[in-house]
Amino acid sequence: MRNILMLIFLLPFGAVSAQDNLSLKECISYGLQNHSSVKVAENNIAKSKEQGREALAAYLPQVNINGEYDYNLKVQTAQFNGQKVNMGSPYSSTLSAQLDQPLFNQSLLLGIKANQPNMELSQLNKEQTNEQLIYNISSSYFQVLVIQKQIQLLNDNKARTEKLYNVTKLQAEQGTGKKINAKQVEVNLNNINSQIANAQSNYTIALNRLKNAMGMEVSANVVLTDTARWVQNVTATPAAGVFDYVSTTAYKIQEKQIELNEINAKSIRAGYIPTVSMFGRYGLNGFGPTGGDVFSNQFNYSTIGVKFTVPLLDGFKKDAQYKQAKIAISTAKENLKLNQSNSNMVFQNATNKREQARTTLLSDKRNMEMSQELYDNVNLQYRGGTASLSDLLNAESSWSSAQNNFLQSMINYYVAALDLANAQGSLEDFYNKL
Repeated sequence: MRNILMLIFLLPFGAVSAQDNLSLKECISYGLQNHSSVKVAENNIAKSKEQGREALAAYLPQVNINGEYDYNLKVQTAQFNGQKVNMGSPYSSTLSAQLDQPLFNQSLLLGIKANQPNMELSQLNKEQTNEQLIYNISSSYFQVLVIQKQIQLLNDNKARTEKLYNVTKLQAEQGTGKKINAKQVEVNLNNINSQIANAQSNYTIALNRLKNAMGMEVSANVVLTDTARWVQNVTATPAAGVFDYVSTTAYKIQEKQIELNEINAKSIRAGYIPTVSMFGRYGLNGFGPTGGDVFSNQFNYSTIGVKFTVPLLDGFKKDAQYKQAKIAISTAKENLKLNQSNSNMVFQNATNKREQARTTLLSDKRNMEMSQELYDNVNLQYRGGTASLSDLLNAESSWSSAQNNFLQSMINYYVAALDLANAQGSLEDFYNKL
């Protein structure tokens, strides 16, 4: 009974691992949850939290215990009123506990101030990682569905060619047709079989790339469930909208890095500002002529005080560091302007590229439909004896070429649409609307 219950419990999990039926949105969701790059980004967020705790700890009380046990091989000697006097004992020990508390340290305060932008930067890096995953998974997914459609069309062509081959072969055997006609059709059939084998190999490769982009084992069995949706709606083109670089993740990351650079420059500059701290110390001193006496002759002491430190001269080290930090800020700001200009150009090019891809797609789709009509007409004429086999094979070749052009236009259109969403910074929105 126990084994039966365990079998019932395990069955659903076995079914899930046997095959995963996934839509594009489910593929992306899987990647956003399981890809190693996401886990690395999450680790960096956790690391930034600990860096914040580290910065705060520098401004919290610090307690240290120090101990020392000495054997003075030769005790120092001093002379008082013409007499030599030993200074100290052969054996001595000290044990102390000291508490230090910064009261004012501008550099440490600025380090604490950097906690928030540092956390925000790590979160923005994770968002950028998510966007890259959405792009990679989507482009890989579209590649798979186009090859899948190609295999479907090739199988349709194969079925038609097989019927034609059986007819021409029977005609040749019965003497009502030429053997050369059957040979021509057989050559076409062999070519189609080679194309199917090549397409199936490409499909396996593309599917493995998709699984890798998702962070899934290539041995997993994945079946795409919503390919028809994308094949049927290829002409849908959402408006590109107005490009706003400020709203993109790339801009936000650069802005946050500039903010951190500015805090770093202020922190270096603050190294010239005096620091104030307080301390408290409690200790025990022991000494004696033998090793054991230091533990029996113990004298306690305690001290509290305030420490004031004024940096005066460091060989202009801080000055050099500060100027380097200012140069880094200036460089980052210039890179921000440069990237904004480049991003505007990329957006405009992506907009034009998608529109051109859409125009080409519509044209190739129409051309495929017309070539199919032409094939159907020639096929009717061939059956009626008014068209030759060569005419039929040529019509079928034109139809196949039109189909291949349409499939290539389809993948070009989807990639162009993804490039536009990527340039616009709207990949998250693309994913959410799936």
